[in-house]
Amino acid sequence: METKICTKCKNEFPASKDYFNAQKNGKYGLRSVCKKCCKKYYSNRHRENYKKEHGHYYVKEIKKTKTCSRCGNEFPLNDTYFFKKVIKQELANGEIAVYYGYRHLCKKCHAAVTLEKKRKKRYKELGCTESGYKAAYIEQQRFKKIKFKELANVDDKTRAKILRVFRKYGKMFYSEEDYDQHLIEVRKQASLKHRKYDYGNADFITPKMSSEKYMLNLTNARMAQSLGMSVKDVPEEIIETKRLTIKLKRELGLTHSSIKERNIKN
Repeated sequence: METKICTKCKNEFPASKDYFNAQKNGKYGLRSVCKKCCKKYYSNRHRENYKKEHGHYYVKEIKKTKTCSRCGNEFPLNDTYFFKKVIKQELANGEIAVYYGYRHLCKKCHAAVTLEKKRKKRYKELGCTESGYKAAYIEQQRFKKIKFKELANVDDKTRAKILRVFRKYGKMFYSEEDYDQHLIEVRKQASLKHRKYDYGNADFITPKMSSEKYMLNLTNARMAQSLGMSVKDVPEEIIETKRLTIKLKRELGLTHSSIKERNIKN
């Protein structure tokens, strides 16, 4: 690899854009000064120009206060008034740089916003608005007192389980049998909703039923899988030929399952 000597620091570097800036009329299309020396020269030049204009060198000011974006009040920039946040940034070389800063809301406003979100969630759970929340809350507490009276003779562990199920399904189950029956009904509804094929009046689909329906339905994906390929890689003509071949074998009784049944009978 060809090398190039920096005219400023006299060090030798590989003649590439990693060490030298580009220049059309330069040797190898590169500048004569390396990147480090260029950076040092221009930084000193900017410092001197700044001093000529302002009478002193530039000094970066470190912020000691921060203004809350919600209330507009100014507070000292520390953990007492603001929550910390982590900022992750991907650099050009692929590495992840991690920075630490402070959130734009003060702790008091942050708590108020969080409380507002919780209230909105609560309104949604009770199915009411802000104006009707008080009445809905009183009704909920009254309902709870009635249910607790019904559960007075139940031990704490069972009562906690019953109330947990009530919060999830909106129904009270006083015995394991009622709860199990409810779960069966829920499973039935889910099974009917997500069925791919017609299974008749069956409440639940067993793995055997699912595999039988899958084998009977000669879809494009099924044909491609039998060839050991994906649908994208197989032309439609070959898929159709494979489908007709399987149908013909089924009519003639030449499939593996048909042969197996005949052997068992014999």
